[in-house]
Parts: sequence; structure tokens; C-alpha cells
Amino acid sequence: MSDQSTNSQKSGPSTIRTVIIVLVLVAAALLFIFNRESVDMWLFGFNVTLPLFLLLIVTFILGMFLGGAVRSGLRKLRGKEEKVR
Repeated sequence: MSDQSTNSQKSGPSTIRTVIIVLVLVAAALLFIFNRESVDMWLFGFNVTLPLFLLLIVTFILGMFLGGAVRSGLRKLRGKEEKVR
């Protein structure tokens, strides 16, 4: 009986993780389906034509990268500030 209770405890977080993964995949599929039209944009002096969903994904990834870089820089500044005091 202890094996069954251990298995049910382990399946809780993995079930939640599976539901979250499925929701993200459904959202990504909807993003792809509803945003397939091509858009024109100027990038460093060049005219680039690409699907809107690709532009959204690239923008999201760049935002995550830049947000992480800013957060990391702030942590470093806070660490130096605490050492000075």
C-alpha cells in the first residue's frame, strides 16, 4: 500500500506539468494557425518579409533574453553595492 501512496504523490506534479505543457502546445498551435499571413518589416536597412507568428516568436525570445540580461546586470550591481557598504 505504501507503493501506491508514493506513486500517487509522484504523479501529482508530473500531471500538472503535463497539463501545462499541453496548454502551451495548444497556445503555440493557435498562434501558428491564426497568424500565418506575411508581414513586411525594416530591419537594419533591409526589407524583411516573414510570417507574423515567426516575428512574434522571435520578439518573445529576444524579450526573454534581454530581460534575463537586465536582471543579471541588476543582480551584479546589487552585489557590488552590498560589498561597498
